[in-house]
Amino acid sequence: MNAPLRGVRILELATGIAGRHAAQMLADSGAEVVKVQAPEVEAGSRLGGRLTVDPEGAIGAMLDRGKRSVALDLSSERGRAELAELAARADVVLEDLRPGALETLGLSWQSLHAANPRLVLTRISSFGQSGPWRDRPGGDSVVQALSGLMELTGDPHGPPMPCGTQIFEYFSALHGVIGVTAALEGRDATGFGQQVDISMLEVAASLLMHFIPEYRLTGHVRTRRGNRNPVSVPCNAYPCRDGKFIYIVAWSDPEFVKLCKAMGMPDVAADERFSRIEARKAHEAIVDGIITEWTSGLNLEEVERRLLDARLAIARIASIADVCANEQLRHRGHIVDVEYPGRGRFSVAGPAIRYSDMALPRAYRVPVPGADTDAVLGAWLDRSTDAAKPDGPDDRFRDSADDGAALAGGPLKGVRILDLTRYVAGPHGTQILADLGGDVVKVEPPGIGDGTRVVDRLLGEPDAMFASTLNRSKRSIVLDLRKAEGLEVLSALAAEANVLVENFRPGVLEDMGFGPERLQEINPQLSLVRISGFGQAGPWRDRGSYDPIAQALSGFMELTGDPEGPPTLTGTIIGDYLAAVHGAIGALMTLRSRRRNGERLCVDISMLDAATTFLMDAIPEYLGSGVSRSRCGIRNRVDGRLNMFPCRDGRFLHIGVLSELETARLFEAAGIGYSADTGTAMFDRLVGEWAAAIDAGQAERILVNAGLPVARVANIPDVSANEQLAARGQITQVAHPLQGLIPVGGPPVRLSKTPCRDSHRMSLLGEHSEAVLADWLGWSEAQCAALIDQGVCFRGKSGPD
Repeated sequence: MNAPLRGVRILELATGIAGRHAAQMLADSGAEVVKVQAPEVEAGSRLGGRLTVDPEGAIGAMLDRGKRSVALDLSSERGRAELAELAARADVVLEDLRPGALETLGLSWQSLHAANPRLVLTRISSFGQSGPWRDRPGGDSVVQALSGLMELTGDPHGPPMPCGTQIFEYFSALHGVIGVTAALEGRDATGFGQQVDISMLEVAASLLMHFIPEYRLTGHVRTRRGNRNPVSVPCNAYPCRDGKFIYIVAWSDPEFVKLCKAMGMPDVAADERFSRIEARKAHEAIVDGIITEWTSGLNLEEVERRLLDARLAIARIASIADVCANEQLRHRGHIVDVEYPGRGRFSVAGPAIRYSDMALPRAYRVPVPGADTDAVLGAWLDRSTDAAKPDGPDDRFRDSADDGAALAGGPLKGVRILDLTRYVAGPHGTQILADLGGDVVKVEPPGIGDGTRVVDRLLGEPDAMFASTLNRSKRSIVLDLRKAEGLEVLSALAAEANVLVENFRPGVLEDMGFGPERLQEINPQLSLVRISGFGQAGPWRDRGSYDPIAQALSGFMELTGDPEGPPTLTGTIIGDYLAAVHGAIGALMTLRSRRRNGERLCVDISMLDAATTFLMDAIPEYLGSGVSRSRCGIRNRVDGRLNMFPCRDGRFLHIGVLSELETARLFEAAGIGYSADTGTAMFDRLVGEWAAAIDAGQAERILVNAGLPVARVANIPDVSANEQLAARGQITQVAHPLQGLIPVGGPPVRLSKTPCRDSHRMSLLGEHSEAVLADWLGWSEAQCAALIDQGVCFRGKSGPD
């Protein structure tokens, strides 16, 4: 098969993880990615002097595989002319420099667009290309602090805790890929390219948005819960006799009964204090104590064996060594080899999106800086290649009417997406497609519908808050798929859809009679996106998985938390969101493949695969040196300094990794005597004493004004009132017929020409059943009424948008 982005040329001007990983993912999908390497590009880095140390090349092996490299002298007129000409011959320019840095290289949007009207310019930055914080120093850890993630991560009795990997760099990369592919879809419709603006803070807010309506509507402020879950008990990390930890989840009462039997304590499940989930929540400490006593008496492998035999959703909290040896990852070929000329061979996490009939390379190559300069300049700047390059700039559009006005509806307007997903890992992904303009029809079962509709009740909160952050702008139809007639309606909908997305356990879709082969018979043009815990093949295919299971098995937990305490969950459902965003990318790639190549794709997303791609250089570090990285708490991994300081008002100040010059500026701004030989212990003591004598907000203002990457650790009220999010209109309100105005987050992908459509509220259960049958299938009112009378389809209530 042809790769989805075959023939697309991408010019990369990136120094951070976000831009480099985005470009790498685009290369994995077939694009020709050319990385520009020049001192002037490095000087434009939004990370300043704080680039992660990579002496052995492991990070390069992770982020630059599969690309080509050109070296340009941008201090010369010739070098700048070559860069501008390369941009004029590209389909996409992708950059993650400081706002304004691209312009200093002579590449303003106006000049780029004038030379190449079909160009897509994708820009990733800490805070976006506009707003009062546009030029504020940022970076991943600063965004973690400002977004609320740190406040939500860690032990409730300890300090806020950074996530152990650069999580929002990676998530911003994923949204950069969404922006690129969506803009290319828009270009097919309009003939014009556009700008894509990705703010890392807005990406972070989109993953934490369910906390904001809860706060605004009820006043409840969430904070750290350690490894517990607010919805269910038990849901925690438990120590074993050999010093290792296991994560145990029992979401339902029947699962708790199975757990008690596996522990040899069936009477515990019958105790009225524990027999119902509401009762267990009231006695959470007692439940955790009972389980801890049992796990502490056994080694990890014995606990793991007993609970897996009982078919419970559990996971050892994996070390990096465990991840590298994981039989499921090995079976799926997720650990791939990368040849880095001059530095050797590395083993790294491979692509997390699997396309049917597209074999993964057995080995990848990292380009030697500048090695492809002559070849790329010769091929890209040779005008005779126009006719052979269908995706390149097209002069037919140069004299067309003014292209300044944005086109309403989004780049996926008219695309039909059949959504069979539930909870988080699927619905968040299909919501992204709805934001981009897709007509997403969510198929829900009778009764409660998608399980997220009852999460708020379990939390004791008003209905629709949590579910609304995952299902805005979709249409809801209720079908009873236990009945043959319901399956017939589903088949008819599949025949009219462009993409079907599902996140059942592997095999469930086949049991329903809708496996890939059958779907192809129903609709030869239908693409299929499948999201599951471990993928559609391999020895772990049928294991149950939830977000904490993915965090435990992928190494996320092992890298997060106090080194003297247990491994720790991040403060939001990262594993679910990872799978969802990869699923959205997979759907966009299938649409492009069908439109450009006429090929139908089946996409396989494994939550475990997706999570391990975020480990950056931890995998090659272990496989190359035997060092199994662990958590470093509130110390920087690069220099060992503390990065979290309690302040006078009880709030915390986070300080990112600093260069030597930035350290000197910090001491000057704080009025602390500085010496170049100030060691880690002295830095920690002096900065700690200064922070303890000042309020966190005041400390933040002083150091931000000095141009330093710092932040007061934000709580949910701070995020709700954030001036940068407000200035860019990121949090809006939609009217719900039952709850009134509900705050929702906007899409974090901003498209200048084909913008995401305005957010609409989440549909009531079955609200659009009849409308969908009429729109998609052309059914009459009488036909719809007959189906409802048979109890196959259910009519919901409607309300104001």
